[in-house]
Formats: sequence, C-alpha cells, structure tokens
Amino acid sequence: MWKLSLLFLAAALVRGSNIEGFTIHAKNGQPLTGVELMLMPSAPGGQAVKTRSDDNGAFSFQDVKAGEYRIKVRRRGFLETEFGAHGLDERGATLSVLGTVRIKVELSPAALIAGSVRNLDGELVEDVSVVVIRAGEQSKTDTATTDDRGQYRFSKLPEGRYIIAAYGTNGLWRAPMIPSKTGREEIDVKTFFPGVVSPQLATILEVKPGDQISGIDITLQRNAYLSVSGHVSKEVITAELVWNLKLMEEQSSPSLWYGQRKIIQFGVEPGSYQLSIEDVEHNLAACKSLELRTRDEMDLSFELTTVTQLQNNCPGWQPTSQSDLKFLRWASSPRP
Repeated sequence: MWKLSLLFLAAALVRGSNIEGFTIHAKNGQPLTGVELMLMPSAPGGQAVKTRSDDNGAFSFQDVKAGEYRIKVRRRGFLETEFGAHGLDERGATLSVLGTVRIKVELSPAALIAGSVRNLDGELVEDVSVVVIRAGEQSKTDTATTDDRGQYRFSKLPEGRYIIAAYGTNGLWRAPMIPSKTGREEIDVKTFFPGVVSPQLATILEVKPGDQISGIDITLQRNAYLSVSGHVSKEVITAELVWNLKLMEEQSSPSLWYGQRKIIQFGVEPGSYQLSIEDVEHNLAACKSLELRTRDEMDLSFELTTVTQLQNNCPGWQPTSQSDLKFLRWASSPRP
C-alpha cells in the first residue's frame, strides 16, 4: 500500500503541479478578463511563465515544478502588483507549490489625473516636467512631461491624497529669460496646482480607486532670476574641484560643476539652497546654506575643511558620488 502511494506521488511530481484561480475586481468582486499573470520562480535560473485570465476570470499554470513562486499581475486600467502584496511597491506572497494550489487574485482600479500647463501669457507649454506628490511628503510619486498640446496625464495612481506641480519652462537651468517691469529678468518657476509657488498653498486632490480627474490645469508663475557665485579663499591645486548647488526644499541637486575653476556662478529661482565645493583629490570640502529670495549672493568665500568635519557642520551634505563624479569628468573632457 505504501509503495503504491509513493508511486502516485512520484508520478505527480514528474507531471508537475498546478496553480489555479480567478482574477477579480477588488471593489465589486466581479471577474476580470484579460489579466496578464506572470509566474516567477524564487530559485535562481528559473524561467518565468505567463498566462491570461479567460472570460470568466479563470486562469491556470499547468505542470509547474515543485518549488516556491511569486505571481505578478497587470491589466490596463488597474494597478500593477503581485499576488499577496499589501502595498503597491511591496513584494508579493511566496507560494509553496506541491500539488494543486488554488488562489484568488484581486486587482484595484488605477486612478487618473490629467490637465494642461500654460504660461502667464496664456500659451500652452510643451516639454514641461510635471510631478505628482503625496500630500505631506516631499518625494515625488510619478513624473510626466507635457506633449505638443501642453497636456499631461498620470494614469496609474493608487488611492491617496496628492498635489501636482509643474517645473519652469524646459527646466530650471535652461529656462529662457523674460524681461520684467522691475528691470530684473524673470523665469517661469515651479508652480503647484492651481497656480501657487508654495506647496503649503497647493490644492490637495483626494483620489479614490478608479477616479478619472481631468482639468487639473496649471498656470506657471514667474519670479526673479537670482545669481549666486563663490570662490575658494585659499589657493587649491587639484584636478577634481566639484561645485554642487542643492535645492533644499526637495533635497535635489539641480546643478553640479566639475573642473579647476575657483569661481563659479549659478542662476536660480528663489528658494533655500546649499552651495558646496569639494576637493575630491584631497578629501576636503566646504558648504554654505543660502536663502535666495529677493537678492543675489555674489562672491561667497569658502574655506575648505575635512569631509568629516563638514558632515558634522553642514546638515544633509553628502560627498559627490562616484557615479556623479564619473559623469562630470566625462562631461568636462574635451570632445574630439
């Protein structure tokens, strides 16, 4: 009797196991057809296998080798996820497959936010970066670019509270100068929906699963184009001098400059910045925090100190990464 049972088990393992189930709408429980499912082995070297759910939402993976697997699922208009994941960016559950496994896969509908970007002259603006940010957070969730009609769209948003922002024309560092009545040139600056420059004044969009929100139109605001420059107080002989101007509101580095220059000038929109300089060869650096609001900051003096001392005295500062340094060397090298 035991021999017969072992023979049946051996035969089952040779034929392989099955994974069967249904794909359903997470909100109403209705079956979903045309869902793409990818079976991914946990073991290295294993080959992923795809299938689709049928008209009844049913699917199956036949003759699956015994082992551990995860299943990635996606369908147009729904959030891409993994079976058993508790969050959008989390890994899914691991299935231990030996014999037939039956599961139910739920998909949540994605939300959409769409709109346009204009300048103060009322013109629709092409090639503007637009970001969607979770309310109360600084990090962006997704980025889009306006098309030739000035339109943008985010089509794969999960439920949440968001604010939308558009950057100045063609980005901060390539923005065209616009004459103003004050005599100081201006640029289109980062603007939050519905047309404000402060995230605290931005309209918060409450987004539910499957929402289709259109008409989120942004008019870019303008502000003074400010200048900042600096120099090293003592002579530095090095082949690797790196200037870094970081926008503190976003903890982003909009500009890096590499070379032997002792003086450099940046043009920026108003904001809170950190300007640093590094002598990479000798492991020295210096930095200053700047509040650029209404006036230029010119000819700032920097005295280099050790990287260790600077990290204690300049919150948030980090040495230039090797990948950034490699890019700067390439960008500054003579072209054939």
